[in-house]
Amino acid sequence: MNVVDVLNHFNVDFQEYSASASAKCISVNCPFCPSGDTGKHLGIFRDKGNFSCYKCGERGGLFKYIREVKGITWSQFEAFTGTKQYTGESILENVKKIFEKPEEISTAINPDINIVGLVPADHAKYKAVLRFIEERRFDYTLLAFFKTQWCLSGPWMNRLIIPLPPPYITKKPLCYAARSLSPRNDPRWLFTEDSRHHNILYYNNHPKNNWKRLTIVEGIFDAWAIPDLAVCIFGTELSPTQLLSLQKDFGAQNIPVRIILDGDAPVKAHKLKEKLSSFFSSIEVIYLESNQDVSSCWANRERMDLFNV
Repeated sequence: MNVVDVLNHFNVDFQEYSASASAKCISVNCPFCPSGDTGKHLGIFRDKGNFSCYKCGERGGLFKYIREVKGITWSQFEAFTGTKQYTGESILENVKKIFEKPEEISTAINPDINIVGLVPADHAKYKAVLRFIEERRFDYTLLAFFKTQWCLSGPWMNRLIIPLPPPYITKKPLCYAARSLSPRNDPRWLFTEDSRHHNILYYNNHPKNNWKRLTIVEGIFDAWAIPDLAVCIFGTELSPTQLLSLQKDFGAQNIPVRIILDGDAPVKAHKLKEKLSSFFSSIEVIYLESNQDVSSCWANRERMDLFNV
């Protein structure tokens, strides 16, 4: 899907920049800013079509934006783009369609984990999923982009199933992560038994796109909250395999690095900076409050400076 072609087709006013720092985004008016200031504060990423407003913090997918400014329906969007990921006019309808369709997640990594099943069309579960998304200020298009699925039976019941690494890194996942929808479930995250996630770098965007900076975070949702390039390292320490992978991905680039770990890990963040200092010349550690992490800052509209591109 060519984002510029889609914007032209629906007569959306936009502005393109040639400077390397801005070329990845297309600037458009923001219809979500509560102040009524509709200046071109909102950037649409060329590669995925997702958007982020650096002024009000609103984020989402291309359809959400065009629907807001032009009032189009999903059928009109699908007719031009050929996108087949969604089948309804709203999040609720999209989730309902997915729930009513049998969804199978590959068990090739670990056949002992049963993550195959039908999801019943239960209204309470629609609400649970929608509430989970809205509380984190994530758009449903984001979950679909990362090929997130739902498991409503077996040991991973009522969890989001996330392939690792993401689909644009490799077509065949090495393992899976499972995130509980309920805060009462402990642990919140589960991984396949033979999981190699501590040897995986989970990028929220493809790292080969000449990004302006790299942000290192602890968790998957932390990486999802960052609008440009971020990498989740699944904790506060880099394994030797992860360190070698970072060197391979960015060794020839002088890319600035930000380290933003959870607020309760300032010492770990400093040690991580020391470990990376041999590979990167510009490293900034950003410290959060003890009760904060990147995804909670995004959800609660705190420390919005973290999300400026």
